[in-house]
Amino acid sequence: MAARLRAISSSSSGPLRHGSRSETVRQLQENLKKLGYYTGSISGHYGTLTEAAVTKLMWALGQENPTEWLNHCLVGEYR
Repeated sequence: MAARLRAISSSSSGPLRHGSRSETVRQLQENLKKLGYYTGSISGHYGTLTEAAVTKLMWALGQENPTEWLNHCLVGEYR
C-alpha cells in the first residue's frame, strides 16, 4: 500500500496538505477508494474526507504519525 502512495506521489511538487487541489490528489483519492478508506467523491481537493482516509490508512499500516510519514513519502525522503 505504501508503494502505491509513493507511486502516485512521484509527480507531486511537494507535500499534499489540507486544501491542496491537483491531479495527484485525485489519484490519491482513487487509490484510497479502491482500498476502502475513502468514501467521498473524486474531486482532486484534499479536504476533510481525504485527510481522514489517509490517517485511517496510515494507522492501519502502523504509522505513529501518519501525516508526517505521508508528507515524507511525497517529498521523496522514504522513496
